[in-house]
Amino acid sequence: MNKIFRKNRQNSLTEGKTGTYLKYAFGEILLVVFGILIALQINNWNEARKSHKVRQYYYNQILDDLQTDKRQIELIIKNIESSLKNYKIYLKIFKEPNLPVEVVAENLRKISVSPAVFYFKTTTTKSLIGSGEIKILDAEIRNKLTTYNAIKEILRKEYETSKNFYIDIWKEVYSDGYGLGPRLVNQKELFKKTFDEKRELQMYIKLDAYHHFKNDIEKEIITGLRGLLTQIDNAAILINSKIED
Repeated sequence: MNKIFRKNRQNSLTEGKTGTYLKYAFGEILLVVFGILIALQINNWNEARKSHKVRQYYYNQILDDLQTDKRQIELIIKNIESSLKNYKIYLKIFKEPNLPVEVVAENLRKISVSPAVFYFKTTTTKSLIGSGEIKILDAEIRNKLTTYNAIKEILRKEYETSKNFYIDIWKEVYSDGYGLGPRLVNQKELFKKTFDEKRELQMYIKLDAYHHFKNDIEKEIITGLRGLLTQIDNAAILINSKIED
């Protein structure tokens, strides 16, 4: 087509038909521009198709990460709730007057001393945020994931900071010989030399303080974790609506 326009344009110029020449020249320019536009459009379609495939891949990866986070958070909540339940039982028993030290100690030992361990899997979202590729995601999904990731990190850091406070109390309890007493049940003489009544009372007072602070902090943590579960569910619903079979 372009060759025909060029030949006709040359013939028109030879014959002195300037108007016709300009028409053919203009037509040739239009053909070139039209060809460029088609090429650009095809390139845009190819890029859009590639971006769509990448976006679908990331959506599936993010869903897997969120479900792993959800299972981990539910496990953390379960462990904390068990500890809180035992602490509540202890407080109820502690209301009884004139309890022997042995009864107090026995119920204190039933409460888990292990602090909650946070582990999150959402590496895909972190990687996308770090590389800047998160912009490839749908805007609403991008905002939800960015918010979720930020709150999760804030909650984790706040817990780690708070945990260090009551861990310091635990170190004192442990250094005083917590757990050693029951192992000395058959070593009465050694027990008498190791623990006098005053030392034993001080140790359990510290242990009570440890559980008191741990209980308060972990109640707040559960509230935050339940909020994360809601965010996970909302993000998952939105992502699933964008995934194609």
